[in-house]
Amino acid sequence: MGIETTTNFKDKNEAQDSLAGLKNLPGFLVGYVRQKANQSFDVVTIFDCADSEPSTGQKPVLNLALGLTAVITSFSG
Repeated sequence: MGIETTTNFKDKNEAQDSLAGLKNLPGFLVGYVRQKANQSFDVVTIFDCADSEPSTGQKPVLNLALGLTAVITSFSG
């Protein structure tokens, strides 16, 4: 099962540094930095977590499609 987690940062460099570190963790599938309208930044990551259940703030990903310019996910519930 894939699990999506979103973490908010006030600074783009901090968000990019966080994502760079997460890319080395086991189960990492995809991640990106998204800028929000209020000038904050989200790091969105999806990990393969076949043996665990999502915890608070995480979403289970049922389907994952990666394109050249988009990440498309569908969630349960």
